[in-house]
Amino acid sequence: MLRKAQGRFGIKVDDPQWIEIPKNLSNDPKGRGYIDGIKADLYPKDTLIVLVLISNKDVKSYIKREIDALGVPS
Repeated sequence: MLRKAQGRFGIKVDDPQWIEIPKNLSNDPKGRGYIDGIKADLYPKDTLIVLVLISNKDVKSYIKREIDALGVPS
């Protein structure tokens, strides 16, 4: 949807970089699997935004705090 609307917003959206977290790592109660996967492939100088789809809403605050600490909107 963002790619369809990019012209109206006056921005260009390239293809996203996908990071898939293995299911066994996504069960950590503090989201370490998500956080480690994101940090391994995140380049704060080049990354404009991070979108994380999670199956456990309880880990949201942990993940958000880590990404925010890197200075990347999420």
